[in-house]
Amino acid sequence: MLRYHVSIESEFKVAVMIRISKQRTNDVIVFLHGFGSSKEHFIKAFSNKSLNDVDLVALDLIGFGESSKNKEFSYSMTDQATMVMKVLEKLVIDTFHLCAHSMGGLVAQELAERFPKRVLTFMNLEGNLTIEDCFMTGLVFKSSFNEFHRRGRKELEEQIDFRVSCDPSLLSYLKTFRQAYTLALYKSAEDTIKISKDPQLIKRFIDLPKKCYFYGEKNRGKFSAEKILHEAGLQVFYIEKAGHSMAEENPDQLYAYVKDFITTNK
Repeated sequence: MLRYHVSIESEFKVAVMIRISKQRTNDVIVFLHGFGSSKEHFIKAFSNKSLNDVDLVALDLIGFGESSKNKEFSYSMTDQATMVMKVLEKLVIDTFHLCAHSMGGLVAQELAERFPKRVLTFMNLEGNLTIEDCFMTGLVFKSSFNEFHRRGRKELEEQIDFRVSCDPSLLSYLKTFRQAYTLALYKSAEDTIKISKDPQLIKRFIDLPKKCYFYGEKNRGKFSAEKILHEAGLQVFYIEKAGHSMAEENPDQLYAYVKDFITTNK
């Protein structure tokens, strides 16, 4: 596995993790992290035996992890998707599979809609489909940016820290949340909420080809989108002994399903 930065134009550097498999199959999975997270959310994919023969790319969205923090960037899902595509073009990756978590699902959906010939499959890990999915983003965007910058962010980090004893998966999330640029958190929350309020969002996802949706088993039955997905006949997977952070809580089952979905949709 290699770690380095990809330069985009003269303003941005995007941190990436890349692994080229020994048995080349021309399959590339691109991982997109969620709100307040980073590429490290998918670190266990790089040592998972189910993905041994697949090339892997995980990156930090602008404003998150080790990527550039820029005052002039919009932090919209549309512009994040544009940056992801620029990175993939720099890496000379033509077609790819998308595996996206939480807010990253909105970035991935943007890519799938804009580049249908390049996105081979889309695996959505509890990505935003309705306003119900805006938990952390709702907490961030409930006040003005100045208020969030002054004390809201610190209070939110303290809440996450307090919950670590009940949910150990939040420990790694707290670390990456602290890495995130304050403006990126606020602007991303704003755009995520705006997009998630659109009743057409879930219909647009359902209309995409070769996609599936994943829930952590602990979240079964909690969200209205789940029923809509089932009624539409969409393939829904449940990851045992996991909640929202299924890539950390049960990576073996998750990546076995990911590999199977890719294989059966060639």
